[in-house]
Amino acid sequence: MISYHLTVIVCLFRIVNCFSSQTVLVDNGYRGVVIAIHPNVTEDQNLIDDVKNMMIDASADLFEATHKRAYFKEITILIPKTWTVGNYENASKESYDSADIRIEESEIGKNTPYARTYLGCGLGGIYIHLTPDYVSLDTVADNYGPRGKTVVHEWGHYRWGVFDEYPVNDDQAFYLDTLTGAEATRCPRAISGTYRGVCNIFNPLTYLPYPTCFFKDDDLQPTGLKTSIMYKQFLDKVSTFCHSDSSDPINLHNEEANNTQNIRCSYQSTWDVILESVDFRNGSNLPNLALTDIIPEFKILRVVPKRIIFVMDVSGSMQDNMKLVHLRSVVNHIIKDVLSTGSYVGLVSFESISLILAQLTEISDTDSRNDLTALLPGTASGGTGIGSGIRKGIEILKFDGGQPAGGILVVLTDGQETQLPYVENIASEALMENVIIHSVFIGVSDTNVNHDLASLSEQSGGNWYYSDGTTNTASQLTNIIAALTKSKDGDLSSESIQLVNRNENLKPGRIVSSTVAIDGSVGKNTVFTFTWDIQEPTVEITPPGRSCIYSNRISSHKSYCDGSPIHEVEEQFSSVRFVIPETVKPGTWEYTIQSNVSDESTVTVTSTASTGGNPVTVEAKILASDVSESKAAVIIAEVFRNGLPVLGASVNATVVKPDSTTSNVILLDNGKGADFKKDDGVYSKYYSNFNSKGRYYVEVLVFKDDASHEEDGAQGSRSATRNGTFEQGDTQAASIEGPLQRVASSPGLAYTGSVSTSDTIPPNKVIDLEAKQADLSDASIGVHLSFTSPGDDYDSGTASRYEIRYSYGSSKPIRIDFASQKNVTDNMITKGDLSQPKPNTNFEEFSLILRDLPQNENSVRVAFAMRAFDESANPSEISNIAMVTFFIIPPSIPPTTETATSAAISTTTAKEVLEPNDDRLGLLLGVILGAIGVISLLILVAVFYCRRRRALRKQNEEAHDHTYENPYRI
Repeated sequence: MISYHLTVIVCLFRIVNCFSSQTVLVDNGYRGVVIAIHPNVTEDQNLIDDVKNMMIDASADLFEATHKRAYFKEITILIPKTWTVGNYENASKESYDSADIRIEESEIGKNTPYARTYLGCGLGGIYIHLTPDYVSLDTVADNYGPRGKTVVHEWGHYRWGVFDEYPVNDDQAFYLDTLTGAEATRCPRAISGTYRGVCNIFNPLTYLPYPTCFFKDDDLQPTGLKTSIMYKQFLDKVSTFCHSDSSDPINLHNEEANNTQNIRCSYQSTWDVILESVDFRNGSNLPNLALTDIIPEFKILRVVPKRIIFVMDVSGSMQDNMKLVHLRSVVNHIIKDVLSTGSYVGLVSFESISLILAQLTEISDTDSRNDLTALLPGTASGGTGIGSGIRKGIEILKFDGGQPAGGILVVLTDGQETQLPYVENIASEALMENVIIHSVFIGVSDTNVNHDLASLSEQSGGNWYYSDGTTNTASQLTNIIAALTKSKDGDLSSESIQLVNRNENLKPGRIVSSTVAIDGSVGKNTVFTFTWDIQEPTVEITPPGRSCIYSNRISSHKSYCDGSPIHEVEEQFSSVRFVIPETVKPGTWEYTIQSNVSDESTVTVTSTASTGGNPVTVEAKILASDVSESKAAVIIAEVFRNGLPVLGASVNATVVKPDSTTSNVILLDNGKGADFKKDDGVYSKYYSNFNSKGRYYVEVLVFKDDASHEEDGAQGSRSATRNGTFEQGDTQAASIEGPLQRVASSPGLAYTGSVSTSDTIPPNKVIDLEAKQADLSDASIGVHLSFTSPGDDYDSGTASRYEIRYSYGSSKPIRIDFASQKNVTDNMITKGDLSQPKPNTNFEEFSLILRDLPQNENSVRVAFAMRAFDESANPSEISNIAMVTFFIIPPSIPPTTETATSAAISTTTAKEVLEPNDDRLGLLLGVILGAIGVISLLILVAVFYCRRRRALRKQNEEAHDHTYENPYRI
C-alpha cells in the first residue's frame, strides 16, 4: 500500500479526481454520493429500499457524530444494466468503479463492512464495501451494530483517513498505562468492561497478558460517554469521535492506547484529524443548529452500455514516423480484440476540417467490428483542428436524440492545434454536455502544447496520456487505449485483458523468441497479434507442453496444431492475428518471429476470463500527475482478482522520458518507503529521476511464477463485531493457477520543475518509526528505536545522516515544533550511528539512554520523531511520531496464580470477571492441590489458547475482508 506524502500534494487538492469520486460537502450536505450495486448481485427491488433506509439512518448518525456539521444530502443509487425491472433514468458519468459505496457479493463469503484505503493519515480511501446480506439481513447487520453508525465508521476511514481505535491484532490488545500498568486498548480510556479468559498470567518481558486474555466491553457504559465510533460503533452510547478537549475528560482521546489511529496519525485524536480534512478545515461547514431536514434525496440510475468515440488526428504531421499507420493498427486491434460485445463505437477524423466517419455502432459480432475498422482513416494532410473534432464527437453522441452525458471521447493528436475553433473555444460547451474526454498526446512532450486539452480532460473527469511517438508508439498506444476503454461497471468477466504488449526489433535472418505466461484466471478468446512496418514476418507459436505450432507459414517439415491454419492476415493494418480456438490451459507459451528485412513488430496478447468471476487485473496510477521541483511522484500498481490482492508478484515500471530515454523502477508491496501497507496488493515506489521538463510515459509489467495456492494478505479497515473480541490482521489473498503476466499503462506524468545539476531531492519520510523501553525492569538500559532507512533521493540511494528528537509528556510539542525539542546526541547512543545510515529500505536500530528523565516520577511518556538529510543537506519530512511509556520505576506485575480463570488486571473502569479464591487449606492439602492446579492450569491454558485462536480465526474470516477496512476499523 502506498504512502502518501507532500510529494503528491497535487492529489490532495484534487483527491476526488485521483480516485474518481464526485462527492463534495456543501452547506453541511454531502452531494454526489454514489452507491453502486455490482452486476453479480441478483436483481432485488427490496435491496434498493434497504439501501435507502440504511442511508437515512446513516445521515442522522453522521449529523450527530460531526456535531451537526455534515449529513447526506444527495445520494445516487446505481443499478446494473442487467436489472430490467423498473423505469429508471440512464446514468451519465456515474460508474461502479468510481462509486463511494459498492455493494457486492464477497469473494470469500463474508459480510464484514470495510473501506479500502492505502493512503496515509487524513487522506481518505478508495471505496466502502458492503454485501447485499449486510444491507438487507438484520441477522447479519446486528453483529456490527446499527447500520447507520457502521456506515459512519466506514465513512471515517474512506472520507477522512482516520483509523481503527480498537485492537486489530494480538499485539495491540493491551498496553502499559503510565498510571495503572496493563490496560486494554480502547478509546476513550473511560470505556468500561470486563477481562475474560486467562488474564492472570503475564509476559515477563512486556508485563502484559498473553493472548488468552481479552477485554469485553460492558453493555452499560458510564454516564456521559459518547465516544468513539472508530472504536466500537455498536456500543449503545457511542455516537461521535474521540477528541482532545480536556474539558470533556470522559470522551478524551486515549493517547497511550496501542491502536492503529495513534500509530498512523502520530497520536492525534480522530476528531482532530477530521477537522483538518478538506470538509471542515478553515471554518468550513460549521455546526448548523437550524438544520432539521437531514433525510437524503435519492436518485436511482441504471448503467448504460459503454459509448466510445475515437477522435483521430489526420493532420499532415501524422505521416511522420508512421504515426497514422500505428494509430490505425492500434484502433483496429482495440475494436476487434479489446472492446466487449455490447459496446458502442463512433469514429471522427480531424485535420483542417473534421469528419464523422461512423455514427455510434453497436459491437455485436465479427461483422460489426470489421465494418467499423474498414472506416478508419488512411491518409493524413492539412492542419490540426482539435476543437472541431471534439464537437463532431459530441454530435455523434447527440445523433437521433441521443444523450451525450457520460459518453467517452478519446482524442488522439500529435501536435499543436492550428485551426479554429480551438479547445479553449469549445471547452465550456463540452463540459455542459457532461461528456468524458481522454486525450492522448503522441510525441507531444511539451506541457505547454495542448495544455488546454489536458486541462479539459481532467475537468471532464477524464485523463491525459502520453506516447513518445517513436518506434514503440504502437505498443504504447495499445496499452493506453486498452486502459482508458476498460469497463467501469465492475464486471470484467467478458473484458479482454492485456497480457503482453511489447515491441520486437527484427533483423534479417535473425530469429527473435520470447514467452507469454497465461494464468488460470484467463484463457478464453486468446488472441496473438503481430504487426510489422515493412514486411510480414514468419511467426510460430508453441503452446505449453506440446510439440505442435501455430504459424502463418506452412512447411512440410513442421507439425501444426489442430485447426491450423488459424491466422488472419490484415494487410491494410500490417498485422497477422492468431485466434486460439479453445480455452487454453495455464502455462507458458513460446513464439518466434523471423524477418527478411530490418523491421519493427509489436506483439500483443489478449485473453478473457476462463470461468466465472473476474480475471487478475492490473491498474497503474500516478500520484501525482504534475510534479514540480524537489518533489517526486509515486508510481503504483494495483494487482487484484475479485477484490483480493495478488501477492508475491514481480512488478516493474518503465518510465519513458521526453527525450525517449528510459528508467526502470521496481515497485514493491513491502510496507516500506512509498508503500504504506505490506501485502495489500498495491505495489509502489517513488519516482524522482526527472531529466527534463515535459511529459513522461509510464508502463507497468507484472510477473508471477506458477504458484497455485492461496496466501495471507494484509487486512484493511473494517468494522468491529459485538462479541467482545478483536479481529486478526491477516486475510485471504487471491488464488492463481499457473504463471501470471500482465501489462498496463498509467495516465500521464508531467514534470514542470527546473532541471539542475545540483541535488534538490530529499530523502523520503520515515513512516514506521517505533519506540519501546529496552528493559522494563531496568531504566538505565534506555530506549530502543527502529525504522526503515530512507534513501538519498526519496527511497533511492542512501541518506547522509539522521536527526532524532524527543519530548516528554504529550505528542503535541514534537508534532507542532519538532526543531525545538530535545536532540538525541552521539553520547546518548549505545547502538547505531546517526552519521552512517544504511542503504534505503533496510531495517535500522538505535539504542539510547535518556539522561534527563524527570525527577520524582515513576513513569513518563516519551515522544520521538526524526528526519533524514542527504549529502546536500536536503531534509526529509518529519517522520511519524513514536511514543513509549518509559518506566523509571519498574511497573508492578501481578503474581502468577494457579486460578486460571482469575482476572489479575485491575483498573478504574475495567472489572474483574472473578475474584481470587481466598479459601486456605492445610499445608498438605495445599501442596497436593497446588500440584494438581499447576498441571490443570497448563492443560487449561493450552486448550483455551487453541480454542481462542480457532475462534479468532473464524471471526477474522467472518469479520474481515481482503485489503479493506472495517467499522471497528482503521
